[in-house]
Amino acid sequence: MNDPLEQYAGPAVDEPDDDVAAHSFLDFTSSTKGGGESVTAEVFARQVRELDLTLWKDSFVDRGGVLFCRYETSCGHSFSRPCEARKHMKRHMKPFVCNLCGLQVAEKGEMRRHLKSHNAQDKLACGVGNCDAVFTRPYSRTRHQAKVHHIP
Repeated sequence: MNDPLEQYAGPAVDEPDDDVAAHSFLDFTSSTKGGGESVTAEVFARQVRELDLTLWKDSFVDRGGVLFCRYETSCGHSFSRPCEARKHMKRHMKPFVCNLCGLQVAEKGEMRRHLKSHNAQDKLACGVGNCDAVFTRPYSRTRHQAKVHHIP
């Protein structure tokens, strides 16, 4: 088990197979976005079914080939492609959970980045005087040193 994500991150929400989702909508284009042919309502409905938004079926409403997010009243995002709706829903659901601190994030990459904050060997000390600040990203340390210690 070399992947820290597998060791410390909780299970993601069950989703349709990414391979199926990626290939099902490869040729889908919308006339409202420009470029490409528009699809019929029947094709759009089939693509929504193939996407399998069963976990979130009550969170979207289909209005003439456009999906509107109603997960939260303040959201209101709209999508002409069902796969975009699925990706957007992760922002609300945050399926990746850190088993060490309980943080929930939307993307696998975000969880990998977060897990570095728990790993002592990945931490970068400020290194200026007796400053105790610690960082997980070199840019953050450099920015800190410039703002706090006035080091260019």
